[in-house]
Amino acid sequence: MVMDIEAAAIFFVGSILIGGGVIVAALVVLLLNNLFAKHWKPIPMWTLPQYRFVDVPHPEKEKIEPKV
Repeated sequence: MVMDIEAAAIFFVGSILIGGGVIVAALVVLLLNNLFAKHWKPIPMWTLPQYRFVDVPHPEKEKIEPKV
């Protein structure tokens, strides 16, 4: 199947318009994100537990004297 000049031109222009539309949509999303981030606090979707790195005293730790 051979592509003639008219079909190639339509494909080329369509590719440029779709690419431009994707770029404009990305810029709009970026602009809206920056506007919302300045004025509203983000809502956390989940929080990590705060007890993850708590140092629990070990009974044998106090028995060992440090070597100097």
